[in-house]
Amino acid sequence: MILGETRFDPDEAAFREEGVAEVWPSIAFPRRPLGIRAADAAPVFGDANTAILFTVGRPYRRISVDGHGSWTEWIEIRPDVLAEMVSELPFPSGCAPAPTQAHLAHRLARRRLDSEGAVDGLALEETALAIASHVLAAGRALQREDGPARSARERAHRDLVFDVQMLLNRRLGRALSLADISDALSVSPFHLCRVFRELTGIPIHRYRDRLRLRAALEMIADGDESVLDVALALGYSSEAHFSDSFRRAFGLRPGAFRRSMKGSGPTRSFSPERRSRRHRHREERPKG
Repeated sequence: MILGETRFDPDEAAFREEGVAEVWPSIAFPRRPLGIRAADAAPVFGDANTAILFTVGRPYRRISVDGHGSWTEWIEIRPDVLAEMVSELPFPSGCAPAPTQAHLAHRLARRRLDSEGAVDGLALEETALAIASHVLAAGRALQREDGPARSARERAHRDLVFDVQMLLNRRLGRALSLADISDALSVSPFHLCRVFRELTGIPIHRYRDRLRLRAALEMIADGDESVLDVALALGYSSEAHFSDSFRRAFGLRPGAFRRSMKGSGPTRSFSPERRSRRHRHREERPKG
């Protein structure tokens, strides 16, 4: 298992060039929303809720969201280990949900790496393996057999879900009704809800709530805004509503989580921005 991160500004040639995983498949966790279009496939959208899956030898291009570049943190998986993990079904295509347990474990692991630099390699690899296992299991749960009719319909459905995900990320802190979303995308509310839940496993409102709460993790851990300011910025009607939702998702109220992050210890802060890093020294292979 190898962990790393890659950042590209939107005006960099590397952001616009075609990419490919050349040696090991990988699971990428976008820190910024990002679209990926692989050859002969519908685009997939990666964000705080959705990991992007890169298979070896399959070219792809990045899609900028609102003119931003890409910032992904990723886990590369040795092919024989991956084969054992997905022995019952093929590697899920394109993307997979990032369950809350996997998302939180990944964020904490990254904080330890960024603040300490050197960590227990064995513990890190076991954590990475558990994270990858959770994500792949979530992806397999949504995977279905392909067929000619299903393939064409699936592509149209994935295009629709991509557009919904982009809209939710763009308007994360703003109130959105089902009519707002369906009108913006020119589809019926019933079709919109059915397709989104079919492909993501959860309804639209829950997907948006997870995006908000995962954004709140970063804002509370590293920012100076009050809990009330974070709540209002993310579209919650009150601090109490936000605090209750945060506790249900992560097991701690926002104030207690902030104290655990700001206190002394390895998870205190992120390191200064760096261009690209990998752990377990290996030649660089940029990701999305």
